[in-house]
Amino acid sequence: MRTRLYIWSLFCCLLAFSNLQGQAQKANPFELVPRLEEKPVEKPAPEIEEEVNPFDLVEPDKEKSAAPAPILPLQKEDTEQPFGSNSFLLGVILFGLILMAVLVTSLRPFITKCYRAIVNENMLNQIYRERETGLFMPYFLLYLMFFTQAGTFLFLILKFNKTSFGTSPLMLLIGCILLTAILFFLKHLLLAIVGGIFPISKETKVYSFTIMVYSIILGVALAPANLMIAYAPSELIFLLIGAALLLIIGLYVVRGFRGLLLANNYLRFHIFHFLLYICTVEIVPVLVLYKMITNQLG
Repeated sequence: MRTRLYIWSLFCCLLAFSNLQGQAQKANPFELVPRLEEKPVEKPAPEIEEEVNPFDLVEPDKEKSAAPAPILPLQKEDTEQPFGSNSFLLGVILFGLILMAVLVTSLRPFITKCYRAIVNENMLNQIYRERETGLFMPYFLLYLMFFTQAGTFLFLILKFNKTSFGTSPLMLLIGCILLTAILFFLKHLLLAIVGGIFPISKETKVYSFTIMVYSIILGVALAPANLMIAYAPSELIFLLIGAALLLIIGLYVVRGFRGLLLANNYLRFHIFHFLLYICTVEIVPVLVLYKMITNQLG
């Protein structure tokens, strides 16, 4: 019995000893043991920045340096005005308006008679007899106003189409006024020659005065038209010029019918001569002038 107890005690001691030895071989969680399997992390060496002297002249790398952008010349705005400055145009418009204001104020009764003569043949004959008695100067002054306004209108058309003919604005304006005056003077001269050759001098004189009367009314109408064309927006200038041209054509057609009434007594017996006059004096000059202007503008 004791022998079994000793053996059992010895066996328990051996078992306890083996357990203690196994626990000793296990890692203690409280001990700080470096892990041999993990590789140490190499920290990068701090970069040492070289001190750069700002006063050192260092040649730049030609390959890496980008090519400098080309310096473009500054584009100047198109400030060239072939027809002069705005002050010149303002002076032209003011001169025309002042001239019209002076003449309309001082010669208002004659302008009223001219306006009534357009629609009334008897009034036309009456003011024609007044002119024959010596009242020629008022109508002549109003006729000069028409030349000024018509020349200004032609000048504005050339300005709108940027056609200067290589001359200064003042010379171009004077040329437009003189061209209008010369064309009408040649027409009056031709009517006087026709009246002197053929026995129709009275009719040609009346028709010549009719041209003057219609031109006076047209000159009064062109004054505000020139003002609007000169200072209207660019998109409205073409419409205003077209409206003014329609007014001119309308008065020209009405004046032509008035001339037909004056020549009514000669149409039945001299139809060939009348058609020859119409084509030579009325139609051909207009077509030639239109062709010249369109060629210059084109």
